[in-house]
Amino acid sequence: MRVAGSEEVLQFQYFLFGLFAITPISTPGCEYQFGIYPDGPECSVHFIKCEYGEPIPNQCDSGLVYDERIHGCNWPDLLAEKCNPEAVVGFKCPTKVPSNSPAAKFWPYPRFPVPGDCHRLITCVNGYPRLITCGEGKVVDEHSLTCEEPELVPHCANHIRK
Repeated sequence: MRVAGSEEVLQFQYFLFGLFAITPISTPGCEYQFGIYPDGPECSVHFIKCEYGEPIPNQCDSGLVYDERIHGCNWPDLLAEKCNPEAVVGFKCPTKVPSNSPAAKFWPYPRFPVPGDCHRLITCVNGYPRLITCGEGKVVDEHSLTCEEPELVPHCANHIRK
């Protein structure tokens, strides 16, 4: 039995892959049949998801922006060269907090409540705000700035998100 040499194997691979080379198909609004693409200027919360060549408008979760490098949503401070995290989140992180405040116990990543929102809080990372969502069935305790069971936070007990 004869074993093929590396040159013969390379020629066969070139033939095989050249034979089955597929030219991508584009459609209006979709560079390729499948993929995720930006929709609008840099630092946008909107993106397009293409399925079978159909462009489907999508939006990042609150507090996130579309990141073309990962083809998904990301924290705006990770795109600070193109993005203004304060504008996206609607909050400017303070440079210091009172030592007796609930936010101080999380320093250097202080947390702050989102007024009127039982499901989210803001944490500052390297001076930039990030909107954090409590997990399913949890709510924010404004006194401890942690996510807790609803029965432990009476004013949010009726705001359970599933």
